[in-house]
Amino acid sequence: MLRLDIIRKENTATSSCHKSVDMRFVFINLHTNQFVVKTMEKYLTKRSFAPKHRFFVEYLLENDFEVACLINKKGSFLSSYLGIPTGFLSIPLACMEYKTIMKNSGLPKEKIKLLKSPAELKDNDVVILYNVFRDNFIDVDKITCTKIGCLLHFFGTKNEAKQLKHANVSAVFAEANLQKTSKIFKQNFKWYNKKFLTLPFVFQERFKNKRDFVNRKNKAIAMGTLTINQIPDFIEVYGNGIYQPLRKQILDNKDALSDIIDCYISLYNEKNKLKKLKPSDSKVIKKLKMIYNLFCSGQQKKYFSFDMVEKYNEYKICIVPEDIQGMPGIGFVEGMACGCAYIGLDYCGYTDIGMVSGIHYISYDGTLEDLRKKCEYYLSPEHERELRKIAENGYKFAREHFTKNYVGKLLVDKIMKIQVEEYESRKES
Repeated sequence: MLRLDIIRKENTATSSCHKSVDMRFVFINLHTNQFVVKTMEKYLTKRSFAPKHRFFVEYLLENDFEVACLINKKGSFLSSYLGIPTGFLSIPLACMEYKTIMKNSGLPKEKIKLLKSPAELKDNDVVILYNVFRDNFIDVDKITCTKIGCLLHFFGTKNEAKQLKHANVSAVFAEANLQKTSKIFKQNFKWYNKKFLTLPFVFQERFKNKRDFVNRKNKAIAMGTLTINQIPDFIEVYGNGIYQPLRKQILDNKDALSDIIDCYISLYNEKNKLKKLKPSDSKVIKKLKMIYNLFCSGQQKKYFSFDMVEKYNEYKICIVPEDIQGMPGIGFVEGMACGCAYIGLDYCGYTDIGMVSGIHYISYDGTLEDLRKKCEYYLSPEHERELRKIAENGYKFAREHFTKNYVGKLLVDKIMKIQVEEYESRKES
């Protein structure tokens, strides 16, 4: 039996805690999770691949946790992305795709147990549900063990709220506490009264500090993708579909800011060639437009034409504006890991993870006026030493708090504590 007192011992390895109990971390259709592996959709559409949560799976495997993948009838590119009915071939096709993707994933697939039915789950398993993937919620009512929801790439629609409520998760986690920062969460998820776990992003090891601070350009670099959606629920709350309005501010005013900020912010749909779905469209036309948009959106060839690590290392300051939900962009941890002083909002998204304005990063109020003011102040010769100190502190903080081992252990320990409490409660009842 796994005891809470073992979890609470700070110097006890998490893996040794695990060895005393037969539990698993189970992911739904792991091979279709673009935050962990390069999926079939990414291969076929040639979209960019950002493995923001690969660290989670790697940490589990490296620390001898049992990991499993539960396949369901939506676990293939044909059924999930193209919406093509596959009938009795659903599971076999999903399994074939799983084997193909995992073979090329770089993960030790022999360590990952393949499950083909919720009936194979155990009472003390932990199932991770990614709210952005609808295929994660197929037959969710048949899953009775501990369920944890992930809100990465959160839009907050009523459908998202409905599926999460139906799943009856024990907790959710994200890179910022949306209960504090998100207007649409407060509106559509006001029923949610369980635990909200926050943890920072993790930078990939390729992001390194390669250039001395004094040899960098005396300017700031603005990075990030600008997403504009047509989701009615989102537009109803925010008035438009702009997901990162602060990024749009800088992009729209890049010429006026060019003396102090170099803008590398890019539209998700650089060429804006997408077909609009109309109420008058037939089902066939809608399907054809959806397929067209799938293959034509998110290419961002210009944005990925340069090496981000080298680019961050060219500048003293980096800016990666947050989205309208108050969720930070992963670029802020990548920039800090490359030795840049980071400028971001003065809000809980950073303070909740221990960052202090003026020490680990530079805060501003979200306006272009204040952004320019802060850049001009810190880039002036008389404040170079102060700026360098913030960059150094931020770099050290990133190297300690934004790593796979630190964040992985933080997340796993929190989830395991919840799992133990629930498992013991179920046994007593």
